[in-house]
Amino acid sequence: MAHILTIQSHVVYGHAGNAAAVFSMQRLGHEVSILNLLQFSNHTGYGTWGGKAISADELKEVFGGLKAVGAISKFDGIVSGYIRDVAQAQAIYDFVVEVKASYPHVIYCCDPVMGDERPGMYVKPEVAAFQQSHLVPLADWIAPNRFELSHLAGKSLVTNIQDATEACAALFDNNKQGILATSIADSAGMTGLLLMTREGVYHCETPKYELIRTVHGTGDATTAMFLSHLLKGNDPVEAMEKTANTMHDITQYSFKNQLTELGIVACQEKIANPARVYQVKKM
Repeated sequence: MAHILTIQSHVVYGHAGNAAAVFSMQRLGHEVSILNLLQFSNHTGYGTWGGKAISADELKEVFGGLKAVGAISKFDGIVSGYIRDVAQAQAIYDFVVEVKASYPHVIYCCDPVMGDERPGMYVKPEVAAFQQSHLVPLADWIAPNRFELSHLAGKSLVTNIQDATEACAALFDNNKQGILATSIADSAGMTGLLLMTREGVYHCETPKYELIRTVHGTGDATTAMFLSHLLKGNDPVEAMEKTANTMHDITQYSFKNQLTELGIVACQEKIANPARVYQVKKM
């Protein structure tokens, strides 16, 4: 069992941010420390919500408390997701740098949440810029969707496996263990995960389901499961394959039942015991 610190948004109703990530990581057997950068009633796809973010000063106080009780020595992984403002982003960067300086084995996985195809960019420009200049280079793993991958690589929208491979190559550096890109496929009606490591490029394709517009959290759950499988000792290719199959099962269930939120809890056995219907191909 590993110990993961997850630094993300949180919603009271539904499954997005930590409300999608935490259960997934716990169901895979990990201890999870939860740091909510904001608490909203629901995700913003509903068009109306209540709640607020914590300030950067409050965030620093939490980090200081974790250090004071020695909690940072317990972490095996840190994952960051949606960040509200650049002051929060700076505090996260400083904390991760400090943790990795003392405990270099800790895996930092950055889900560089910036936007998606339909809404476009939905974080402040300075947050996207800080993710690109600081958090992405610092991370051992990054997990962008294809919109974010395109933005980070300075390319037009990635539309196929070749585009995604070129974009990942532009971002890969000596600090990286790998890149996991989501929503990548060549075939109509399909989606997939593309993995780049030092050993090669891999792809796992699964059927795509057109979920109800307000369903969010697929990227948050994907990143959480992938990191969880890595910390269980799976190699990156196995971790991607298990994640792809589980996310297929969750999205298929959500589609069949016309859910407006991901059926994560209903599919918990699929999380704990992934099928191997869809297999990885080395590109």
